[in-house]
Amino acid sequence: MALNVKSPGKLENDLLKHLSHASPIIILDTGGLIDIVQATRDFSLYANGKRHLYPHYTRATSFLKNLSSKIPLFITPKTYQEIQKHGEMRLNSHEVELSQIVVDYALGATLSSARLIGNLTGESNFDEARYDAHWASLEGSIGNDKKMNEKCSDTDKEILSVAAYLSTCYKPESPGQKINPVLVVSPDFHVINGSKFLRREFDEKYSGIVPISTRE
Repeated sequence: MALNVKSPGKLENDLLKHLSHASPIIILDTGGLIDIVQATRDFSLYANGKRHLYPHYTRATSFLKNLSSKIPLFITPKTYQEIQKHGEMRLNSHEVELSQIVVDYALGATLSSARLIGNLTGESNFDEARYDAHWASLEGSIGNDKKMNEKCSDTDKEILSVAAYLSTCYKPESPGQKINPVLVVSPDFHVINGSKFLRREFDEKYSGIVPISTRE
């Protein structure tokens, strides 16, 4: 597997083990989506006899549809803007980094995410979550000079803000049922470490956040 990207089966297992919780949700970033595309391409090319056993591992959209049928998938607006740009990037003369089918799927997920977050009730407001996420984006890079210099992008900060807010929210159809856990799926240092910081600090207000890397 190129760039030590997790296989579709490994990533699926890492996520589905959280199904035992009451109401999990997945936040997917651009890097995580690119890794899923790579992993499913590799599976389709090299899995040989296993393809008929795991047909949803052969395409990124099949993998995500199967996953989101069990755990809702959340994509933020800035993440979708990045996904659009990567849909225009070419790996070679005949292959784009993210196909139009994948980009279109991400648009649908982004629109459903907007509807979901508009109907949620949180224990704190979004501005408070965004403020805490700002500090997490700074503190999460301490000890890594390279990442400190790179700084956390606006898209990464949006992901951290949404993760923080969602982890304080209750499902609209079940007012007493909190969204838990919030699975943040990414290979990005800033997103993973920022999520870890949110999870362990702030008096465990965001303890429902669970970062999951798409890399081994």
